[in-house]
Amino acid sequence: MAGSFGNAESRYARQFLPVGGDSLIATQLISRVRKLFQVELPVRIVFDAPTVGAMALRLEEVLRGRPQIQSPPILPVPRDGELVLSFGQERLWGIQQLDPQNHAYNSTLSLRLTGPLKKDALVRALSEIVRRHEVLRTTFALTDGRPEQVVHPPLSLEMPEASLRMLQGDELEIEIKRLANDHWQRPFDLSSARCSGSSC
Repeated sequence: MAGSFGNAESRYARQFLPVGGDSLIATQLISRVRKLFQVELPVRIVFDAPTVGAMALRLEEVLRGRPQIQSPPILPVPRDGELVLSFGQERLWGIQQLDPQNHAYNSTLSLRLTGPLKKDALVRALSEIVRRHEVLRTTFALTDGRPEQVVHPPLSLEMPEASLRMLQGDELEIEIKRLANDHWQRPFDLSSARCSGSSC
């Protein structure tokens, strides 16, 4: 558990948020606690007891007062029936329904490659990643008033290309940042299978 609080010798007393903790890391931490100690803890306990020492005391209280749980095995879900949304998916879907233009949950990663770019090879590689991971080709649709997941068959990515050969120096850097910022601010349509997030 202490690894989530950093690597300093004083991490026993270090606060969770100031060392870079967030809701994702908190969820991972609670998952590890559940696996190691077979107890169910709410994610908010990480923020209510934000140090390793405080967490240990809360965990001891839970272990003394509650029976241990046996986590059910994680099994594959058949794809021929209704695929309900997880809690996190429902939250994202609800946010988009309220504000379709919201891009607050967009996460970006820009890579600068050197040397000649073989675009066809890059597109094939990214398309293979999408083929292997259903979550990257899953959309949400309303069925009888309820949102559910729709897993689409593999598809080839579309990668738009912008030529900046006429620009140099500061002008080139400014335009690259502008294009990246514009791309980051595009709303992400959870109902569309054609929401490629790649460009070059």
